Amino acid sequence: MVGLVGLTGTCNPNFNLAVIGFNTLWKPTKGFAFTADINVNRLDQKYSGVITAPAALGISKPAAFYEMKDQTAVSMLIRAQRNW
Repeated sequence: MVGLVGLTGTCNPNFNLAVIGFNTLWKPTKGFAFTADINVNRLDQKYSGVITAPAALGISKPAAFYEMKDQTAVSMLIRAQRNW
């Protein structure tokens, strides 16, 4: 990476990570099942502010202002399975 990264805000590397998930199973007939798995991930980071980052050609990240904030991700997996 060429250049310097400038942070305007708080530089505190502490964080909290919370994950919750569940799955459900439905068998309408013998040997056939539907499954749904849902996960929610929450990252509570203590960084705040904006980072001014130059372009990083090795990872194709453009030069921009990146806001430091908490992040949440939700994922779902649906599966249908038939057993003989």
